[in-house]
Amino acid sequence: MQHAKGVIRTIAYLETTTTKSHFDVYVGHAPVGTSVQTLLHYSQGIRTGIFQAYDLGSPFLNMLHYGQPTPPQYKIKDMKVPTAMWSGEEDFLANPIDVKQLVADIPNLVYHKKIADYNHMDFVIGLDAPKRVFNEI
Repeated sequence: MQHAKGVIRTIAYLETTTTKSHFDVYVGHAPVGTSVQTLLHYSQGIRTGIFQAYDLGSPFLNMLHYGQPTPPQYKIKDMKVPTAMWSGEEDFLANPIDVKQLVADIPNLVYHKKIADYNHMDFVIGLDAPKRVFNEI
């Protein structure tokens, strides 16, 4: 449990932006809202540096699923839907260079708000998330 606390404390500066008294509850439920496959997919993106669909592990399986030997890359520039985006400048899981590139690639970006003191978890459990994020959505 101590290791999990350390990891989550690194991901989210819980001491400054969330309720300290709820920290054990957050750790006890982590990683809520995701699957092992999603975590593997994220790790593939980190490892390869390519923003693409989940790699099924072999050209054969990828061919069966995607109709090509490698997973298709996501085509952000083809998105037509109006898109709003919030980003935290203290989010070590969202590299500032990647965020800047994503903002540039979204063709119909109608709103982008950078929150200087927000980290990855603040968007979910931040004490002021209702005021700074939720009410705008």
